[in-house]
Amino acid sequence: MEDIDTIISQTNNLNINQESIIYNRISSKNQKDGMSLDNQSDINRQYCIGNHLIIKDEIFETASAYDSNQKQVELINIINNSFNINIICLEPTRFSRNIKNTGVWFEIMEKNNINLICTNPLLISNNMVDKGKILLLVLHGENESKIKSERQIRTIRNKKRIGNYYPSIPKFGSSYFKISKNNVKIISNKKECLILTLIKKLYWGSKVKDINQLLFEITGDDKHFIYDMDSPDDKLKEIQHGNMCIIDIVNFLNCSEIKRRNKYWNHKSISDLIKNLNVS
Repeated sequence: MEDIDTIISQTNNLNINQESIIYNRISSKNQKDGMSLDNQSDINRQYCIGNHLIIKDEIFETASAYDSNQKQVELINIINNSFNINIICLEPTRFSRNIKNTGVWFEIMEKNNINLICTNPLLISNNMVDKGKILLLVLHGENESKIKSERQIRTIRNKKRIGNYYPSIPKFGSSYFKISKNNVKIISNKKECLILTLIKKLYWGSKVKDINQLLFEITGDDKHFIYDMDSPDDKLKEIQHGNMCIIDIVNFLNCSEIKRRNKYWNHKSISDLIKNLNVS
């Protein structure tokens, strides 16, 4: 890595904007290799301070720069809605690992007078030579990510073939039990299985006493028991299929604080589960 004083001295004679937005990115929360968000921020801030640039904003984003299906929402927002600024980024592959996206973004940035400044190595997009280097490094990063992705796909296929593949997150109703370093067993998650049974009964219909029993087992109290709202003193005896649509189930579970692994339910999450639940 270049010394920060060298980077600053190399920038003094360049025609760049004063206002700057620092962009720090990692591909995932569990990323272990490369520069952390804090380290990126420290280097980028030193650059701005050393060159007397005004830090208008600083963005921390966790997103893939290679997979176009996981768009860098924060970065795209900066590019589309900012004018006469610099985007300060540690290196070209923090900015992008997708050459097609980079080409599109550079066209917008040129119209909006936005410079990309990479601080390691120092490259500034309003310099044609530097711009070419940035594009080459982005292309190299894309190829590197492509090879890594293909390797991961082959590994997953092989694990599936020998019956030793487990997704990083087990399906709802199951948990992973680690027996040894390379031996994992899928076990039933009791509470989640109760929630699945509750969803099935709410959707397909059931005796209310069975539903209330499930609610008690899940929550430990009777605060959310189902009653006949027209006659609160009389318990409703049965829910029939069609009485509760998906959005009703979503609202009921969320109001009852019965969550989906610490997240609130939505229409899609309930719909996906119902598709895979047997009626019986």
